[in-house]
Parts: sequence; C-alpha cells; structure tokens
Amino acid sequence: MTETVKILILGDNTADIAMLEMEVLARIAKETSISVLIFDKDTGNTTWVNEGFTRCTGYTRQDMEGRELWSILGGPGTDGFTLDYIKSQVESDLSCSCDIQICTKNGEAKWQLLTGQPLPAEKGKISKYFVISKDISERVQMEEERLAEKIERQKEVTRIILQAQELERNKLGSELHDNINQMLASVNLQLGYYLEHPENNIDIVENCRRILQKAIQQARNLSHHMVMPRFPDKGLKEELEFLVENYGYKKIVQVDLMNMNEKDISPAIKDTLYRIAQAQLSNIEKHARAGKISLTAKNDPRQLTMVIQDNGVGFDPQQMHKGNGITSILNRVESYSGTVDIDSRPGKGCTLSVVIPLL
Repeated sequence: MTETVKILILGDNTADIAMLEMEVLARIAKETSISVLIFDKDTGNTTWVNEGFTRCTGYTRQDMEGRELWSILGGPGTDGFTLDYIKSQVESDLSCSCDIQICTKNGEAKWQLLTGQPLPAEKGKISKYFVISKDISERVQMEEERLAEKIERQKEVTRIILQAQELERNKLGSELHDNINQMLASVNLQLGYYLEHPENNIDIVENCRRILQKAIQQARNLSHHMVMPRFPDKGLKEELEFLVENYGYKKIVQVDLMNMNEKDISPAIKDTLYRIAQAQLSNIEKHARAGKISLTAKNDPRQLTMVIQDNGVGFDPQQMHKGNGITSILNRVESYSGTVDIDSRPGKGCTLSVVIPLL
C-alpha cells in the first residue's frame, strides 16, 4: 500500500511528471531509427542529435555539436528554393515540411522527408528548432526509375508513331501512283483519242466518266483513311459506322454501339478508340480471311470497353508477331493506363478486347 501511495504522490508532482516525460521522450529519440536533431535558430548550429541521425548520416553528436545544419542539408539534389523555404519558415517561427537531399559523412547523398517544429523557451521566445527526418531514398529512386521507364515508353511510342506515319505516307504515295494516277492517265489517253476521232466514239466519254467516278470514290476512301475524324464535331458512333462501311465490311460486320454513352468519353479517347478500330479492321482485312466480324463498344462513367471479334483463320498468340498494327494498339491503350486482351487460336478466329478507364 505504501508503494501505491508513493506512486500516486509522484503522479501528482508536476515537476516529476515533466521529468518523466522528458526521460520517455529521450529514450524514444535515442532508440528510434528516425533522425532527430535540435539546432539553434539564430546561429543555425546543431546542439543535439540522436543515434538515428548518426546511423543515417554517419555524423555523431560530437561531430555535429556547434556545426551549422545547412552544411549537410545542401545535397546535390536539393535546390536553393527548398533551403530558402526552410530558412524562411525558421525565421518566421513556423513549422516546415519538405523533401530534401542530405550529404552523409562518407559523401553519399540521401533523400529525407524533413519536418521541423519550433521549441518555445522561457516567455514563449523561440530559440531552438526540433527536426525529425525519415530516409526516403528508396522511394525517390523508385519514382525516378518509374519516370525514366515512362519516358522510355513514350520514346518508343513516338518511334512507333513515326514509323506508322512513314508507312502511311508510302501507302498514300503508292495508292496515288499505282491506282488513282493510272486511272487518270487512262482517262487522259482516251479523251485525247476521242478529240481526234469524235465520230461514233461517244462510248469513250461514258467509259471515262465511269473511271472518274471510281477515282473520286477511291480518293474519298483514301482521304477518310488518312485523315483523323474531328471530335467532338462528329459523333464516335457515326465515325465507327462509316469506318465499317468504308472498309467494305458492311455486309459481314455487326456493329453494336447501343450501350455507348459518348458524353462520358473525352475527344482524345474517342480518337484513340477510332484508331484502334481502324488498325484492327485493317489487320483482319490483311490476314484473317473472315466471313463474319462483330464490333461492340460500351461504357459507364468509369470505363470504356470495345470488343472486335472475327471468325477468320486465327493464330497462335504465343507466336504472335507484334507488327506496327498490334504495337500501335498496345501503345495507344497503355498511354491511357488501359488493358488489351487478344484471344485467338488457329482456325478459331480472334477476339480483341480493349478496356480504357475514364476516371
């Protein structure tokens, strides 16, 4: 009973409570892995560091006592704006929090999450600052690696786009030279003959008219294939339906866009969706020998899904060659953090499923 009373008396003693709290705080500061230091506001000199600070930086309490704090906070990755921010907060007796790079005793640079708080002294005057910092070097390194990877992916996307543009230019030149240009040359020759021999040759004019109509239609088709539809001037549904008709698939393609709500889809994603459909239909035209194709697109406020399925010859996904068409689709979807699933088997057709988040 005497011990219990003694403890109660100790608990009621304000000075003893304060001393106990200081001992507990000192023990925590000593044992924690987080760096803790105290520095003088006016001089910037360090007055105390814990063992966590020593383990992180290599500097002991003896190394740091009387040493200006800023001498180790100016790591090569720390810009002057960050140091100015800290000094400004200290001069104004305000707390501060920021990422900063420090220099360890052996010259290593480490990133720290630093938080500083003023320590009131007698009569509320601020003379010292209490600073804690946590090593975030691993996190910063991971962020830098992700950024470098993202930049590299963007470079790859740029290379693919440039390659695709070059192929499209070559295709345009080939179509103009080998097809449309030949038709116009034929019209020119026939009309030249007609001008020299007009009698009983009116059928030449009619034939030239048919050739010109065909050339106009092919130029229109080529233009539509090469020029990106303008969103939101035109509806995505309208453009997808026209794309199907333009490729000559109208008789074998089923288009289901009933569950697509365009108001939830940004113009940029509409562009992407259109180009993906265009690329896949082109792949089917070149390789699938399909007799039936279905194109379905739907969305809710959270995500957009498009599925293009054909009953063509199919292929082994393990041996799939990622040519410009497939690579372009993958890169376009990845740029919006979406997913692509390709399901195919030899003789069983192919199903392309694309999911793009809208939020």
